[in-house]
Amino acid sequence: MPDGKLYAITEQANSLDLEEDVFVLEGNIEDLPMKDNFLDLLIVTGNISSDCLEKCLSEWKRVLSNNGVLAFITPTATITSFEPPIDIGEFIEQREHPRLESDETLNSEILQTKMKRYFKSVEEERIVHITLLFGKGPI
Repeated sequence: MPDGKLYAITEQANSLDLEEDVFVLEGNIEDLPMKDNFLDLLIVTGNISSDCLEKCLSEWKRVLSNNGVLAFITPTATITSFEPPIDIGEFIEQREHPRLESDETLNSEILQTKMKRYFKSVEEERIVHITLLFGKGPI
């Protein structure tokens, strides 16, 4: 880790017991308890509903510095529809990580398109059954 501070933001901040060099703050993905242009790197994990995606992206952009990077990490099954025939790994991923129900099914293309409205560049990498999307340079 480079010099700097590491923050963990969760809705149940008092229930976490992390390393003493990690600052735990109470908040959620739509309302981060951070100043504008404060973070150089923001790592978001999980399954985001398309219903709140615009609000989340706006909030994430707000807290990132001009050269900041958003790293969004999620199981591939949450943003990909596997076409039959599927292999055993894809079947297990769909069972372990069901997609959220919402008005608009969130998929990789929608997520990247919306991220491009907030970041100068957006890149995707897949590692086994995990997808990483990087938004670099908030607009």
